Amino acid sequence: MDEQIMLRHRVGDYVVDSLLGEGAVAVVYSAHLADDVVPPSPHHPETVALKILKPAAVSQPNVLACFQFEARVLSRLEHPGILRVYGAGVDDTRMYTAMEQVDGVSFDKFLLAKKRLPEAQAVDFARQLAEALDYLHGHGYVHRDIKPANLMLSREGRIVLFDFGTVIRIDDGAAYEVGLYGTPSFLAPEQIEPGRRIDGRADL
Repeated sequence: MDEQIMLRHRVGDYVVDSLLGEGAVAVVYSAHLADDVVPPSPHHPETVALKILKPAAVSQPNVLACFQFEARVLSRLEHPGILRVYGAGVDDTRMYTAMEQVDGVSFDKFLLAKKRLPEAQAVDFARQLAEALDYLHGHGYVHRDIKPANLMLSREGRIVLFDFGTVIRIDDGAAYEVGLYGTPSFLAPEQIEPGRRIDGRADL
């Protein structure tokens, strides 16, 4: 997907402003609501992060399913420690999700720069993440890929969990692993063996 083609173009209800980042299967842009669109709610922000699936990824059923499931899950959740989703859709062949744009840095980059954290700050970050996970697990989901690179730290010191591409629904309090998902060095032991029963403890 060509950045120069996308910039200033409309995708759904949004107009693309600038490139924020690019991953293996999607590109993320800063965007704003088009002038002729009425904000869906008074709390809709002026700018969003618009995640657009790459054309090559659209043809991969498993990637497409994960992208759509992530958008559905996040649209049902509302917690300050979990990335908000404001909408999703298809524009021509472009599949997109409009998400909260966090003004801050990736937590892994923050940790690399800081090296060590004051005890009080480390406790505060851990508390925020624990509260977000408690909310997530309480709504019947396990993230399965908790790591610093999947956290954002806002300028105000808010920890925000994102990248829900590996999230799984837990029925009756648990689910069964059917493959290896997540980042190997951050996996819980029960995630490594297919067929093992997992629950929210795998995120801790």
